[in-house]
Amino acid sequence: PDVYEVNNTAGQAANLPVAFTANTATVSTNKGSNCHNGNDYDYYKIVLPAGYNYEVGARIHDSHSSGNGNTYSLDGLVSYSTDGTTWSDAYDDIIAGTIVVNGGGTVYFYVSPYFTGETGTYLFVANITRLAALSTEKDITGFAVPGMVGNATIIPNTASVDIVVTAQTDVTNLIPTITISNKASINPPSG
Repeated sequence: PDVYEVNNTAGQAANLPVAFTANTATVSTNKGSNCHNGNDYDYYKIVLPAGYNYEVGARIHDSHSSGNGNTYSLDGLVSYSTDGTTWSDAYDDIIAGTIVVNGGGTVYFYVSPYFTGETGTYLFVANITRLAALSTEKDITGFAVPGMVGNATIIPNTASVDIVVTAQTDVTNLIPTITISNKASINPPSG
């Protein structure tokens, strides 16, 4: 067994701690990872703090495709889940595209042998990019309609707006342009 055992289910997933430098981080099973017997399937997780969006790229280096020049003895597959229950397709070495995690959360990874019962070593690596911080505010930040006189008065605690329009404005057919903060939503939509 490797140092990440027992990690044979999503509930037992080995946590790979994330430490950002600026807005990037790399996590890996650099302490040595393997499928040590024919029934060993390995689960890992990364926990991404709330308040940011993230993009994650992941792969395994194995006997079929070692992108780092080292030699590994397992030909493996890797898949991922953002809830520990619903899993992506299995990828042969490199997960296609990026995994998008909005607002933080946990991403689970599942490594298994390409051929049932196979054993051997591999290296799992995930590269994480932390995107701009999310706003915690849910506010209307701007409001305008054709025929408006002056600026709108936005009243945050009631999510309402007071405006004055010219006497010639048809108030039965106004289509507002509304600007909102990052975490706000409106219905019907602006425009």
